[in-house]
Formats: sequence, structure tokens, C-alpha cells
Amino acid sequence: MVWLKVKVCLVLALFLTFNTLVYIVCNKHVPEERFGDYDEEKRETCIARESIVFRKTHQCAGEAVQNILLRYGLNHHLDFLLPNRENYLGMPELAFSQQISHNLQNTTGLYHILAHYTRLDTDTIRPVMRYDAAFITILRDPVSLYKTLYDYYDLEKEYNQTLSEYIKRPTAELYGQGRFASVVGFNQMSWDLGLDPKYFDSDSDIYNFIRDTEAEFDLVLFAEYLEASLVLLSITMCWPLEEVASIPFNIHYFSKEITLQKPEINRISLLNKADSALYSFFLRRFKALIRDVGEALVMDKVSQLIDINLNLYMRCIMKVTVPRKGERKYAHIKYVLNPGAENDIFCKYATMEESEFTDKVRHIQTIRWKTLHKLQKLLA
Repeated sequence: MVWLKVKVCLVLALFLTFNTLVYIVCNKHVPEERFGDYDEEKRETCIARESIVFRKTHQCAGEAVQNILLRYGLNHHLDFLLPNRENYLGMPELAFSQQISHNLQNTTGLYHILAHYTRLDTDTIRPVMRYDAAFITILRDPVSLYKTLYDYYDLEKEYNQTLSEYIKRPTAELYGQGRFASVVGFNQMSWDLGLDPKYFDSDSDIYNFIRDTEAEFDLVLFAEYLEASLVLLSITMCWPLEEVASIPFNIHYFSKEITLQKPEINRISLLNKADSALYSFFLRRFKALIRDVGEALVMDKVSQLIDINLNLYMRCIMKVTVPRKGERKYAHIKYVLNPGAENDIFCKYATMEESEFTDKVRHIQTIRWKTLHKLQKLLA
């Protein structure tokens, strides 16, 4: 039967489009086994997992998830795999050892949490993570994402064309011009997760990429359904809902709505062919997971999480400030904390911007490992 199914898929591949092949014929829709026998009693006895790799993607609500993981790691005294500076780990052309300074390396060579941008492949990451590390990522509707990228990075000014004008260029020309700042461009999520741009227009390579991605990740989150995603994350990691609580994060004050006509939407979807296939495939998986856990249960936990988040917002936030006119285009809103909330660890960290929070974690870890390395040297 397995040989017959493979043969059928191969034959159909000659006649069907890539999307039809993936989403209609060969998509097995098998829910993750870890959710298959989920129930509340088992929830009470499961053991929390402490190790997690978050493959962050650009402009997909990744900062909110990252903030949750950084807070969890600090609260539980876990070890982070951190870049030497800023917030990007993983230049594929450099040896891994060159990218982590001695002061940020622990004594075991194994880490609990990776929560920063990286394009290092799983085979490079997995050996330096704890054995039970969960691998997760987050996706967003590709058309909505590309509109945000075009606005956020001010690409209208860079290319001297509106988005509607820009996408009328020939596909080969658009793919051939390279990525803005060597990072931003078409099929952003697929690129973030390691797909080489030379495969952006190859159905077979996109298919293989999606299957490899499916095998790599324990859970794929969705920006549009963040609360439900975080509920599934809490189940995957056996964490209470309070551990995935958050305050609305990284909101761009000057973002503008780009209105597109149906042909333009279709054109952007086609230009982001790999992302469109990736998103559609995993959105089906996401719905299957929710049904497997139980729609009513997930709905109930989403409601609980919303209440937790609202209560935390009231506890922490006095008011919201917006950027002054003239500040950079993609400035974020900022929060003013309630009196006394400055000493509330949750409020302080939950509203801290990525770069500041990363520096804080890096500083704490440097102090810890300097001390332990010194002791290890004494005992050697």
C-alpha cells in the first residue's frame, strides 16, 4: 500500500499543480501524536519541558513569543543560546564557535533556550540544545506579511515605487535583485527558515522544503491566532497558562494600510509562492491540532488566557505613549507603567523592547558563566 501511494503521488505530480499535489493528494492530515490522548487529568501529571528552540520569523509577532520565552528562562534560571551582540545568531558562512563568545558559553555546552533570529540549520542547532528541546516557529498570512514588510522597511522609498507598481515588474527581475539589507524580500518566512532563494520558483524544491519543515518542528504558531497558538504551546511544554501570558507588544504606530485589488493580491501571493504553500500547509495542520485537543477546550483556554492578559495589563499599564512626529517611520508605541509596577518583574520584562531585554539577559548570563568558569578552572 505504501508503494502504491507513492506511485500514485508520483504519477499525479506529472499532471497536477504543486499546490494540488501537496494539499489534496499527499497531505495526510495526521495530528501530532503528543496531542492525541490529551486530557486534563494527564495535564495535572505531565512534567514541564524546559528546553525550546524558537525559529523567529520577521514581522510575524515573533517578539511577543520571544518575550515569553526570555521571561520563562530568567524566571527558571535556564541557559540561553545568545548571539555575541545585537539579536541575530547564525551567519551560515561562519563556524558556530565563532558566533558565541566564551563568556556566553556554559560549562556543559548545552543550552535550554534559543529565541533569537537564526538561519543556522537544525543539524547545527540540535547538538547544542538539551536533548528534549521542542522546536517551534511562527507564520503569518504571506500577503499581509509582505505588505507589512514593504511599509515597515520603507521599500517604497528604496525602490521609488508603490507596492502596486513594484509588483508589476517581471518575476525574474524581482527575484534577481537580491534582498533589502541582505535579509528582507519575497518568501520571507521560507527564507528565515532556511530555503535558498534559488528554489523560490521550484515546485519540487518547495514541496521538499515543506516536508523537511514539517519533520523539524514540534509546533507551528500563527500570528493571526496568537492566543490559540500560545494555548497549544502551553500544552506542548506542559506550562500553566500564566507562563504564556503577555501584554500587546511591538505595535507600529505609523503603520499604514495598503489597499490592494484582487489581481494585486494574487500577484503578491504568486511572488511569495513558497510562503503561500508553507502557510497553507501548516494552517491545515494547526486546525487539525485544535480539533484533536478539543475545540471547546481550546476555546475555553483562549478565554482564560485573554482574561489573564487583561488583568496583567490593568496591573502593569498606566498609559500608552505614541512616538513624536518626526521619529522614524516604524517607531513603536511605549508603555508607562503604573506607580510601583517598575519593581514588578513581570511588568518590567513584559514591556521591555527586544534589544534592551536581550542585553539584560546577556549581561546576567555573562556574570553567571564568568563565575562558574572561574570555579571550574579552580576545580580542574
